[in-house]
Amino acid sequence: MAPPSVWKQASAQDGRPYWYNSATRETTWKKPKELFTEEEAAIDACPWKEYDKDGRKYYSHRDTKETTWQMPEAYKELQERLKAIRNKPTDTNTPSPQLARPQIAPPMPAVVPAPAPVPAPAPIHIRPNHGPIAVDSFEEARDLFHQLLRDKGITENWRWEDAMREIITDPRYRVLKSTSERKQAFYDFADTEARRRREEREKREAQQRDAFHALLDATPQFKPYSSYRTILPLLTRHQAFLDIASDRDRHRLFEDYQRELIRREREQTHRAKDEGRQRFRKQLDDQFTDEDIQDIPDWHEIYELYVEDPDMRYESMNPIDYLDVYQEFLAERWQNAARDLDTRERKQQHHDRLARDGFKDLLKFLRGEGSITVHTQWKDIYPRICNDARYQGLLGTRGSTPIDLFWDMIDDMELDITNQRYTIEDYFNDHGKIFDLDTTKDQFVQMVTEASGLKEKIDMKDIELIYNNFMEKVQRVKTKELRHAIFALSDPAVQPTDEWDAVKQRLEGQSGFVALQSRPDLQESAFRQAVDQLTMDTT
Repeated sequence: MAPPSVWKQASAQDGRPYWYNSATRETTWKKPKELFTEEEAAIDACPWKEYDKDGRKYYSHRDTKETTWQMPEAYKELQERLKAIRNKPTDTNTPSPQLARPQIAPPMPAVVPAPAPVPAPAPIHIRPNHGPIAVDSFEEARDLFHQLLRDKGITENWRWEDAMREIITDPRYRVLKSTSERKQAFYDFADTEARRRREEREKREAQQRDAFHALLDATPQFKPYSSYRTILPLLTRHQAFLDIASDRDRHRLFEDYQRELIRREREQTHRAKDEGRQRFRKQLDDQFTDEDIQDIPDWHEIYELYVEDPDMRYESMNPIDYLDVYQEFLAERWQNAARDLDTRERKQQHHDRLARDGFKDLLKFLRGEGSITVHTQWKDIYPRICNDARYQGLLGTRGSTPIDLFWDMIDDMELDITNQRYTIEDYFNDHGKIFDLDTTKDQFVQMVTEASGLKEKIDMKDIELIYNNFMEKVQRVKTKELRHAIFALSDPAVQPTDEWDAVKQRLEGQSGFVALQSRPDLQESAFRQAVDQLTMDTT
């Protein structure tokens, strides 16, 4: 049997384990090498340590401080040795610890004075090793490992190195198979504990805050404008005040609650004002309808009735509030009236448009049967339409009158005749066809009907009008040509007092005069126009 060790394990007041030497009275936070298991001794003997940086492992030499990303041969030998130790059958009561991966931070000092007085050593009870603990899932293993951390009193402030030394001899340490799993489970546990403690603290602070605010509510002297120094003597003996350890926190809660009360008062004032505005608006709506818009009193009367009379005044409303509501009411009433007027206007416009369209259909019918031509006068068709409902329906409407629409149609017909004339004229010019004063209507019709593709573009019922339009143009051109010839006479020049018979003899043989040989009336008309122009020039 091995002699008992002089080193004993005990726990400090914060739960952390430490060891003391019963012979020398030396104490240390680090487990003495004499108590190392075979696996711990192998780890301590290897100068290389494994670290983790952003998920990537690297290795550092304890003495030379050399670092490398590649696993050193000495560390590989350590892994093989640890593997052999773990696989070696054992009948001892101490389970074999697995390799711990220390943090990058340096370890605590090896030996520190123990707190005085040193408590009596307690026997170390190590759970007998009855083999590995069986678990059904990774989650169950992780929960069992977390329970181990709780049982050992480990908190979120512990480092993994210190926690590992505390739990490595417990069989539950091995329910997670690898050191990385244990290390991650430790950090998850620390995060959970930190979150739990934070939530407990926040809940406690919320309870203290609510109790302190309730104390302020129960203090009659407390007002939104009270100073902390004034109210402080009234609160010091109450438990809700004493539960808050920091006077700075009490002052902060005091000011926060003051701001909350001010906000509530403002909201209450706004609600009261809104309610008053709504009731005042309803009173105006009930008293004056859209039909009474002309009878709505002006602001001066409203002010006397509602603002100056204390019995009619609403809570929290000032004269500006009354004026705003009155202006909104008045604007809405006039908008409604304008909307009704616009609706009636649109209906009237629709009625007028239908009446115009009906009368236009009547004119189109008359044009189609030939009752309306470009030479038709209003007096010619009035007896025909005066009793027609479409004519009667247009009377009294706004916009174009019946006679306006009639002349619009005549203008459209003249434009249509002119456009057809242009079409025929272009064709004649392109194909060498000649139209002169001697061209008869029958000859013109024959020229049009025989022209390839031209007849389809012409409305043949207008052919006579087109012919007359052609003839009028030719007459204008020839008359203008003769007029220029008269102006061109010299030795002597034509005078305003000259007679046509005398001038006619001087024009014999000129093209303008010859072109109108068959129309003496047009020849004399051209002379009269020239004389009139000369008379105007001399005067």
